[in-house]
Amino acid sequence: MRRILTVLMTMGLLAALAIPVIAQGGGHHEGDHDDLQELKAASARFHSRTAAEQAGYQLGYVPPFLLDGCIAHPSLGAMRFHWFNHDKIHDTEIDELSPEATVYAPIADGELKLAAVEWVVPKGLWEAEHGVGAAPPTV
Repeated sequence: MRRILTVLMTMGLLAALAIPVIAQGGGHHEGDHDDLQELKAASARFHSRTAAEQAGYQLGYVPPFLLDGCIAHPSLGAMRFHWFNHDKIHDTEIDELSPEATVYAPIADGELKLAAVEWVVPKGLWEAEHGVGAAPPTV
């Protein structure tokens, strides 16, 4: 996968804990649709939060904090509810088909729907491995 549209965690508390993973390139490129379809297929099981939890994702887990609600801004919107994978959030590796976080948005009757996936690398781990000011990882 060369280029994938991604939601980046850059607001509030998370900005201090993680660096955004930058999507390579910009605009539409040949092969983008196939890449996105591959990601959709790989993450389809996470439409079930039970499946996400069985795969190691937990609501709001970003050590040492537990973020169990929505990070919101009055004019910029909200990031909704994040389920983070414990193992993936503690390394600097990026697997395009296995994101560190799944994001769920509320729908009718209090149900939650998969709305996005995110790739996250802890800032401290990245800087320890690559140096302060190193270019961020890419997807």
